[in-house]
Amino acid sequence: MLESLIKMEQEEAAHAAHDDESSNVLLDDEINEMMALTDEELALYHRLDAERKAREAKEWEEYCNQYNIPLTPRSRLMSEKDAPVWLREANEVMEHDIATGKHDKDAWNFDMEAVAGKPRKRKEMSYRDQFTDAEFVKMCEDGIDEEEMKSESKSPKGSKSVKRKRDEDEDFVDPNAIEVEDNPNEDDASRRERKMLCYYYKKVYDAVVKLKDPTGRLRSELYIEKPSAIDYPDYYTIVKEPMDLITIKARLDKYYYASHEQFEADFALMVGNAQLYNHPESLVVFDALEIDKCVKTKMKPLHLKTMEQIAAAYEKAKKDHKRRSKNRKDKKRRHH
Repeated sequence: MLESLIKMEQEEAAHAAHDDESSNVLLDDEINEMMALTDEELALYHRLDAERKAREAKEWEEYCNQYNIPLTPRSRLMSEKDAPVWLREANEVMEHDIATGKHDKDAWNFDMEAVAGKPRKRKEMSYRDQFTDAEFVKMCEDGIDEEEMKSESKSPKGSKSVKRKRDEDEDFVDPNAIEVEDNPNEDDASRRERKMLCYYYKKVYDAVVKLKDPTGRLRSELYIEKPSAIDYPDYYTIVKEPMDLITIKARLDKYYYASHEQFEADFALMVGNAQLYNHPESLVVFDALEIDKCVKTKMKPLHLKTMEQIAAAYEKAKKDHKRRSKNRKDKKRRHH
């Protein structure tokens, strides 16, 4: 008897909750009345709500005008029409499969990509797919070229030789290590100048890649490669000129940059894209601002030097590099 009474009470409570579900959502006025201790506070809360609604309406109108979106009333919560097409299609298929008994409604592993009998989408190729997690982190921290990492992982003898070569070259990048694309309109002096500048720019790039927050997290993680068009389909609609650290590294390897302004412009573009797409208070934007600060700090000494002073320091670095390499070779011969 007692069990049946409890069961009836639970069913009635569930039924009442279902019927009055909409009444559980408090309106702004109801919240204000609950919070206000005086009539003055209630009037203040009403005024703040009105100002907020007017501000949000203005911001929404400006956003729609900027991106040529039809101006429709905006809800503060995500509505069904805001969901992407693929998700709505997948939801329809899932509901149909549940109704026909093809899929258990309590199962969690419904394949969102298997929509209307279509084959699964081909997996997007990622820069990270070519390496193990350890190799990728090592490449980020040490600025190692991906081709070098591939040869190291494939060859059993390659690991020691690559490591030895990296130890020898860690303080200096050999100007002849990477070929520069020939430009028939460029003289030898201009090529040498680009090599010289990119030697210093690589140090700035390495500092950015190794930049960490107080917890030890790399701030460059989200900027290694461009966002996925599958995960962020609107990114390439909003951001017209994407930029990432992979592109900057490739340009450094080809000695693409011919001036401080040209090098800094790519970082400024990357930071600006992050600010354009993400919320101003997000961690992504905060990391971007710290990267921007790091670039400016590392570039400041170069801005204070003339090209003659930079060239003199570059020649000295070359001589020091050759001297250290010779000393290491002599030391190795003596051991043998």
